[in-house]
Amino acid sequence: MVRRLALSINVIYAALLLYYVLKKPNIPLKTKGIILGALGYFIVPTDAIPDLIPVVGYSDDLGALVLALAQVSMHVDDDVKSKARRKLTDWFGDFDGSELKDIDDKF
Repeated sequence: MVRRLALSINVIYAALLLYYVLKKPNIPLKTKGIILGALGYFIVPTDAIPDLIPVVGYSDDLGALVLALAQVSMHVDDDVKSKARRKLTDWFGDFDGSELKDIDDKF
């Protein structure tokens, strides 16, 4: 259960990072396309590995989101990270922020 929750929070955090980058002014059209493609893949329930399969179901979503984040990483700044973490706190209350270290370390 803990591992599944940690993976879920990482997936949602990655999606939130992309969302807040998308909302920034002056983001190039190509960057917006990359973000929208990754977020679209995340929300579509019929992807490569169905999300109903515990733990594994979100791994392909996380992979797509992290790949998109790698391509738009120059736009992920402290403000974007702060907004994403605040939203996670709104939704999940207090959580162990170290769970997000894997994603933060990439940017």
